[in-house]
Order: sequence, then structure tokens, then C-alpha cells
Amino acid sequence: MRRRSGIGWDGMLTLISILVLSNAAASQTVEFDAARWNLERASVQYHEGRSSLSGMAFLRDVMVKDGVVEVDVYVTGAESRPGIIFRRTEDDAYERISLRPHRSGLYPDAVQYTPVFNDIESWQLYYGPGYTGEASIPADRWTRLRLEFSGSQARLFVGGSKSPALVVHDLKHAAARGTIGLDAPTDGSAFFSRFHYRQDETLTFPSPPPQIILPGTVTRWSLSRVFPLNEIDLERTPKQQGIRDLQWLAVESEADGLVNIARYRKRSGNAPDCVFARTVIRADDDEVREFRFGYSDAIAVFCNGRLLYSGSSARSQRDPSFLGVAGYNDAVYLTLEDGENELIFCVAELSGGWGFMCRDGDAEPRDPRLEPAWEITRELRFPEAVIWDAEREVFYASNLFPEGDGFLSKISADGDLLARRWVSGLERPTGLALHNGMLYAVTRTGVAEIDPATGMIARRIEADNPRFLNDITFDDTGIGYVTDSRASCIFRMTEETLSCWRSGDGIANPNGLYYRDGELYFGNSGDATIRAIRIEDERMRTVAQLDPGSILDGLTGMSGGRLLVSAHEGRVFEILPEGEVHPLLDRRTTRRFCADFAWVPELRLLVIPSLRENSITAFSVDN
Repeated sequence: MRRRSGIGWDGMLTLISILVLSNAAASQTVEFDAARWNLERASVQYHEGRSSLSGMAFLRDVMVKDGVVEVDVYVTGAESRPGIIFRRTEDDAYERISLRPHRSGLYPDAVQYTPVFNDIESWQLYYGPGYTGEASIPADRWTRLRLEFSGSQARLFVGGSKSPALVVHDLKHAAARGTIGLDAPTDGSAFFSRFHYRQDETLTFPSPPPQIILPGTVTRWSLSRVFPLNEIDLERTPKQQGIRDLQWLAVESEADGLVNIARYRKRSGNAPDCVFARTVIRADDDEVREFRFGYSDAIAVFCNGRLLYSGSSARSQRDPSFLGVAGYNDAVYLTLEDGENELIFCVAELSGGWGFMCRDGDAEPRDPRLEPAWEITRELRFPEAVIWDAEREVFYASNLFPEGDGFLSKISADGDLLARRWVSGLERPTGLALHNGMLYAVTRTGVAEIDPATGMIARRIEADNPRFLNDITFDDTGIGYVTDSRASCIFRMTEETLSCWRSGDGIANPNGLYYRDGELYFGNSGDATIRAIRIEDERMRTVAQLDPGSILDGLTGMSGGRLLVSAHEGRVFEILPEGEVHPLLDRRTTRRFCADFAWVPELRLLVIPSLRENSITAFSVDN
């Protein structure tokens, strides 16, 4: 464990109360000398004409909760991880934002945020949006870094850019005062110079995205004490090895299911360690269920005492460039018995992050009113929209098919694929509508009018400067409306023209359309709202608010003034007349999208195209 020299902890707090006289103190320049820094494994030297720091060092007698750090960094381009450390506390816990110059210009992770618990770095566990970012880090010259942190958020600017290379939405440590430091390798691949900092409680950040716990995520676990790996048989459970002193500790995962073991357990030394993690899976009957999981660095998986999986995900284990990043990339199929089932992981750590995550890969919670009716799989090509033709008692489905010629399919009420390529010659078709005995399909350039009796394209109506035309509907006077999701515009279609009718005024990335009682309803993905425009005077109102970040797709009406709406990522909602939102289906875990669906009241059928999964699923609905 690293120890800080200098004044005691109580003395530091007293000094802080004296120093912090305003919310935003003036920026201070701090030279690299032993009077101001604890040089834990660092040296000060001249590099490229500057007094520079190489190694790890922490400011003496300075504690900052919210503030700004600016420093120049010099890298050679060799593999290294120079970084800024902030909010470091006595128990070797801190936040770290690092550069990876050897990945600059090659991968979207040249900048990375890593929380450190119990002196264990976890860069293999935190990867992707909010944790890693892309940046240009030039070699063999000084580059300015600016780090801002406040509350649970932080952002790093590289090279004077106005846009941050990385925005961290969820710093894993509580917002508390801690020391500031720098950390660079001592092999000459990175140096720091011209260090400035200031305490600043006036920094503001946009609201972070919501933390989402996907269905089936296993959040409750018990962790054992730490065992040296060479003392454990990875092919047997603790009970089978006669281990009784497990010292189980109940823990909760993070929102994505990650359990960072370093939060709760310390390493026993430099040799590999392991812990056992235990949870209970409940089943209502004997069944086989897919569970997806990720881990770092090695794991063994047991269900009801039976070994199901053993693997290694350590750095360079799967190929020379493999980083060992944890994610839901592996799966086991658990044979579950009616009642409680014991799932045990044995997770080993070498370096870079000690953790695991687990999720029921078959989890698709749905309202009790929905029951699966039929499904078409693998025969379609990116089905985007489905519509019911009551006169001919068939469904039509648009196939976006981005690799080539888009087409429409014809499907029976029972889910039989009557004609796979019923209508061809459509450029990536999306929304569908029936009006006055004709079928209308939205394409990339306009709308195709199709005779459903013959499947022949009668005419095409071209749009003025479209960007991504999407859904279509008609009002009771025969005027058509088409959304352009990328242009944030609603087009109006007459017999011969298709041009932008409404844009701006809060219209942002519109998609699904539905007309009822003089109002045009649309899904506004820009702010995840359902809105309605009164056609008579073009006044607009907000009907309902869905979860922030929802990409709205299908939209239609139900009896009693209700609406049905789908969110592209895999959810369907019922919206009551007063705007209350009720979830009906959630397929985000199974990664089955919910695109522009059809609701057929006379059949009690909800028919959902999945787009990328090349499937259409029908549910019977008891409402």
C-alpha cells in the first residue's frame, strides 16, 4: 500500500478549510519539486527544454473534490498509459484518466477512465461509451490536457480541442475530497510538464444518461474471501473441495451487471488470486435457459454443483492484440430445476481488472396480456414495417435489405409466408400505409403507390431533398404525411408533391405516425416524446414522455383513446389517454428490435418486425 508523507489527515482537513475561500479558486501553477510533491516513484528531469516529471507523484497538502487540472504531456508513441489521478484517498482508492498513445488513430479507446479500488486498477472492466474515447495524441511533442471533474462526472480535453475526447458520466467513487497526482511510466515513453490546478465548484455538466438495468441482469451476489489461485481446484465447487470458511459477503452489481470485486476484496499479493461468487436462480419449472456473462481474467462456472464452463479472458490470451476487456461475450445454457438453483462463479485475477457480469440471455418480460402466437425467422431481410390489409386478410412487410434491392413480403394471418418477394424494385422501403384501396411504401427518395390486387407499382411520388424518409399515414381528407427522421421534418403529400410541411419547433428525429380525430400523432425521438399536431391550426402538444434516449419507431391507436408505441431498441408501450405509460414488452436483453409494428384489433394480434434479426413475431393480446 502506498503511503503519503507530509502533514497528517486532520491537518490536511484544517488546511483545506483555510484554503477554500471561494467556489472557484485561482489556478495555481505547481513546479515539480519535493516541497510540493510526494515523489512516490518519480524523478524530475529536463526533457525537450522543460522541467518534466516521469513516474508517479502526488501534490502535498492539497485536497480537491471538484476542480480543473491542466498539464502538458509528451509521448513517444510507444505503449504506455500516462494519466491524471484525482480524488485519491487514504485507502488507495482514486479516479484515473489515462492516455494510450499507441492506440491513437487506430482504435476508439486512446483515452480511458479507470476507477481504482484497493489499489487494483480495473481498465479491463470499464470500456465503451462513458469510459473510453477517441483522441489524436501526437508523438514527440508537448500536448495540452485539461481535466474537469465535478460530482459524478468528468471530461478530458486533448490538445486544446473545444470538444472533450472523453466524458465520464458515472465516476465510480463518491464525490469526496482527495489528492491530485500524475502517473507516467519511468521508461522514457511519457513525461509531464507545466502543471496547473484549481478547485472549482462552479463547473456544470449536462445531465448524464439514465442508468438502465436490463431485464434478466443478475444484480445480487455473495462473494467469498480471497484465495491464492494455486490453492484452488478450478474444476470443483467449494463444497466439493471441503472449503468451509468462505466468509460470504452480500454485494450488489452496478447497473450493467458488473461486479467489480476490487470494491470489496483486496489482493493477497502479486500472485494470482480468486474468489467464489454465488447467487440463486429461480425457475418455475424444469427448463434450459441461456445465461450470458463476461469476466476478467479467468472463470469457472458451476450450476447446482456441476461444472459447465472454464475459460480465460486475460490480456493476450485469445490473440496477441486481445485486451481482456470484459463484456457479455460468452454464454452457458443452464439446466434449471423447478425452484432454487445455485450458480457459482470462481473468478481469478492476474492484472487489469477483477470482475464479472451475468444476465439471463432469454429474459423478455412482457405484460400478462401478451402471449406468443407465431413467428417468421431467417426468411426476411431487415423487416422494418408491417401492415394489415383487412380486405384481403394478409399482412405486408417491408424489407429494408440495405445490401441490395428492397422488397415487400406478403404474409397470412396465421404467419405463413405467402410471397417472400411480392413487390420488388423499392429502394430500402420503410413505412407502409393503406389508403383508398392502394398501398403506399416509403422509399429513400419518396413514396411508391402499389396496387395490392396485382402487386404492381402504379406510380412514384418523389420528395424534395429527403434525407431519411421513414413512416407514413393519411388524414381523413386524403392528405398523406411522411416523417424524415434525419431532416427532423414532417413531409406533406398531395397527389403530385411531397415536401416539408413542419420542422423546428421541437420536432427532432420524428418517426412513427398516426392520425386520429383531427390530430397527427408522431414519435419524437429527439426528446423521447409522443406529440400531436392539430391539423386545423397546426398547434402542437406533448402527449406522453418516454424514457430519455428511447428511439421511437412504430405508433398506432387502440380503443378508448389509447396509443401503442414501440422503442426501436426492443420495447413496446401502451399509452393511456392522460399520458400514463405502461410497458408491454421488453426485448432489449435478447437484442430483438421492435420496429414499425401492426396492431389488428379484430384478430387481437400485435405483429412486430425485428429488423436486424430478420424475424417477425406475432403476439395475441387480451385487452
